[in-house]
Amino acid sequence: MLLSCREDIINPDTFVETINEPLQITEVNSYTYILNANEFTSTSVFNTTFNGSSSRVNITLLDYSQGYANMIIKDVDQRERYRYQMAENIPLYSDLTNGYIPKTIEINTYDFTGKLKIRLTKSSN
Repeated sequence: MLLSCREDIINPDTFVETINEPLQITEVNSYTYILNANEFTSTSVFNTTFNGSSSRVNITLLDYSQGYANMIIKDVDQRERYRYQMAENIPLYSDLTNGYIPKTIEINTYDFTGKLKIRLTKSSN
C-alpha cells in the first residue's frame, strides 16, 4: 500500500475533508497529524524536530465507528518511549512526556474509521 501525506499549511484545529489522506504539519518543536479515515489501514513513521525533553501530547478522536489507531513515540536512539491506543471517541486526551527528545512518531491504523488529530508540542511544563 502506498501512503502519501500532504504537508500543507492548514490550521491544526481543522479536520481535513479528504478521506484516507493523512495530513501532517511539521515545525520545530511541533508536530500535527490529521486524518479523516474510512476503513483505513496503514503504518507510517514520521520524523520530528524537537530540541527539548518535555512535550505535550494532545489527541482528539471524533466520529469513531470501527478499528483502531495507535501512536508510538521513539527517542533519538529509536527506543519506544510512549504508546497510546485509540478505539473510542476521545474529545480530548492530553499528557506530558518528560526525559527524552521525541525523534519519530509512528502511527498505525487498522480498519479504522473516525476523525483523528494528534498534536505533539514542546512544553515548558
